[in-house]
Amino acid sequence: MAGLFTIGTTGLQAAYAGLQTTSHNIANLNTPGFSRQQTIQSTGPASTGGGSFFGSGVRLETITRSYDQFLTAEVQRASASQSAAETRNALMTRMDSVFPTGGDSIGEGIDDFFAVARDLSVRPGDTAVRMAFLARANDLSSKLSNTDQQLESLGRAVEQQLSDSAKSINETVARIADLNERIRATRGMTGQPNDLLDARDKLIADLNAQIRVSVVPQEDGTFNLFVAGGQTLLVGSNRAQIEMARDTADPQKTVAQLVTPGGARLTLDGPTLGGKLGGTLQFRDQDLGTARSRLGQIATVVTQTVNAQQALGLDARGQPGAPVFSVPAPVVNPRSTNSGSLAMNVAISDVTALSGTDYEATFDGTQWTLRRLNDGQVSTFSALPINFEGITLSAGGGTPQAGDRFAVRAVTGAASNMKTVLNDPLRVATAAAVAVSSGTGNLGATAGGLTVLGANVNLNAPVTITFTAAGTFNVTGTGTGNPTGLSYSPGASISFNGWSLSLNGQPRAGDTFTIGPNTQPAADNRNALSLSALQTAALANGQTLTASFASLSAEVGIRANGARSEAEASKQVLDDATRAQQSVAGVNLDEELSKMMSYQQAYQASAKIIQAAQSVFDELLSMGR
Repeated sequence: MAGLFTIGTTGLQAAYAGLQTTSHNIANLNTPGFSRQQTIQSTGPASTGGGSFFGSGVRLETITRSYDQFLTAEVQRASASQSAAETRNALMTRMDSVFPTGGDSIGEGIDDFFAVARDLSVRPGDTAVRMAFLARANDLSSKLSNTDQQLESLGRAVEQQLSDSAKSINETVARIADLNERIRATRGMTGQPNDLLDARDKLIADLNAQIRVSVVPQEDGTFNLFVAGGQTLLVGSNRAQIEMARDTADPQKTVAQLVTPGGARLTLDGPTLGGKLGGTLQFRDQDLGTARSRLGQIATVVTQTVNAQQALGLDARGQPGAPVFSVPAPVVNPRSTNSGSLAMNVAISDVTALSGTDYEATFDGTQWTLRRLNDGQVSTFSALPINFEGITLSAGGGTPQAGDRFAVRAVTGAASNMKTVLNDPLRVATAAAVAVSSGTGNLGATAGGLTVLGANVNLNAPVTITFTAAGTFNVTGTGTGNPTGLSYSPGASISFNGWSLSLNGQPRAGDTFTIGPNTQPAADNRNALSLSALQTAALANGQTLTASFASLSAEVGIRANGARSEAEASKQVLDDATRAQQSVAGVNLDEELSKMMSYQQAYQASAKIIQAAQSVFDELLSMGR
């Protein structure tokens, strides 16, 4: 009789465990990270009697979860990649919207500015055109500064996002460490803490959405976590911290650092981090940094070339042209950990050679290296001063030591603070600073074009050119050296003191030409012509200003499209990995309902066994009375 009771009882217990497990699965159908659980049963030990073996029912071994370590790891890796790509895509979409097309674009502002400069060359004495020129100048500087200010604001939001990501990472790691301890405490117990294991896997998936981690299982059931190529994030319950610390090379930026339990700080390489943190760092350092430096290059080129041309001309009052625009000068920030005393200076030496990037200068004790921040290209130099890509780095005092580093902000931020500083239309320099007059007794050539080539201390010094024959001439005047017997061929230019003179016709002996200060600037349009000609000049590292901005705008668009495509592709990979993992671990409602009916029937049948055993037992008792 005891055998029947035992079989019925174990059957009830097994069926009840099945019902409870199935109910747990159904209840957690929509719980993120939950793995389907199932009961593992085995036949109870047989007993012998009358030369036969009789079963003793069923034994509940354990409750396991449907889990595949490889598939789970694939989901975690895909989650890190997808989160990084989606984060960058969202930020690129925001940055792309900062660069409008059509009439509101910077390119249109450049074209409108130079269009008015052409009008000015036709009507240099028209005050209304002069006012329109300044209005277009203000419109251009406003577009450049407003665009860069929006990018700067986006940069501040990115810094806050980085700080929030670091905080979220630390909180998640702390929760994983707590689960590690709780799981370790179950060591030696029968079965596994399935729900705790699921909770830890879910947290690791959440952590991968913030930063890519490598998981190493331990014999005691805990997980060790590593980031960025092997840096320890968590060992058992001992955890490191992720902090966004101020960059010692550039105080305007932060860097991701791993702070160990002992207080050591290890700087993490942004591109290798993955997750939201890695995607945000990639956007900030590559996408946003490149856009701001290229925009700063355009603002700097516009400012310096227009101001330089203004300085070569005369305004309506006969005064040298005043600056139209202003931008901040480039700056150098020494790393706070430098051991040397060198104060480095930076200046723009050739605005047309600027490459649209910032740099990091490093001294190794014998030579200097200059690394471009937009692409990582490195160039070496034996000593200061360094003349490279339109900038000059020089020593301002002190001595460098090996390992000293300097952040060179050549153009970034220039657009943000660009301003139009000229507000008097009469100060627009439409006239050339010098004019040429022909001798009254000239019988041969006449003066052609007189072009100002560039700034020269003797630009306004009177110079007389006297032809001694058709092919030779003498020169007298300050700064010329008073040469004699110089050769001349028809069509050749004569250049001194920053100007260039061309002649029409064949000169004769005795012909003279005098170049001196322009005494009638009000109606002169030669400098206005030179201003308008800047539109088609290759001023921005081999490109026109319009083409340079079009290139920047196209690059931003290409990066945005690339980020969108990468986000879509990584989402597909994550979806595929999730489907594969859920095919093993996911709850199938139809299957669970079927199991529930089966367990319910088994429970009822086991109860019938006990009921039958009770009836037989009662009958035996009645027979003994």
